[in-house]
Amino acid sequence: AVSYLEKAGLEVLSASTLASCLDLLDCHDFDIILMDLHLGAVLPATLLHEVRQKSCAPIIAISGSPVDTFKGLEFGIDDSLQKPFGREAVRSMLQKWLLDRKDENAFIREWSQSLSRLEEQCGPEFLNTTIENFVTRHPVEIHKFYRYLEEASWDKLELAAHSMKSTLATLGLMHLARLATEIEAIASSADRSLVETALGQFRIDSRRTYNALLNYVKIEFSSREKAS
Repeated sequence: AVSYLEKAGLEVLSASTLASCLDLLDCHDFDIILMDLHLGAVLPATLLHEVRQKSCAPIIAISGSPVDTFKGLEFGIDDSLQKPFGREAVRSMLQKWLLDRKDENAFIREWSQSLSRLEEQCGPEFLNTTIENFVTRHPVEIHKFYRYLEEASWDKLELAAHSMKSTLATLGLMHLARLATEIEAIASSADRSLVETALGQFRIDSRRTYNALLNYVKIEFSSREKAS
């Protein structure tokens, strides 16, 4: 997988221990993480917890066994590759979870005005903290969506989607706000199949957006500090 990723023009950093993995996460912002669940004697749930504490990038679990056989991984894993897998599986996974430059630029144009207004009203530190908190909490909120789906708690799902779309709109994440609005409308119909499809797209687009959003804020703040 490493050689294929490098040939595809991606910068690849690898680690063979949990300690070296955490060191890399302290020093670099990753767009995606391919994580073998069998890293020495470290329990998969422990490994995932430690990595997720340091990165909001999509985590693709790699294992010789189906991921759903592992306990305690529900909150952190975004997708999985089961061994053996080929280059096509890796390519499809990258296309699914990574924003290309065109998409990222489109998102940035969408965010910039709303983020600028929020910064003017509340200050840069508040903006940065709000976004970091949002990125940290948002996956947990999406997990609630899936729990409500499993419970067929359509009223709770509709209310949660309604609440989330307001937060997304405030941050200028209008694409995600529109998807939340769609989930809210579908939840009222109690159509499980449609809700599953909408939630799946919402989850993928959300995770793809996190790093681009954080990177935009970091670059914007850094350029302003240098200018001052």
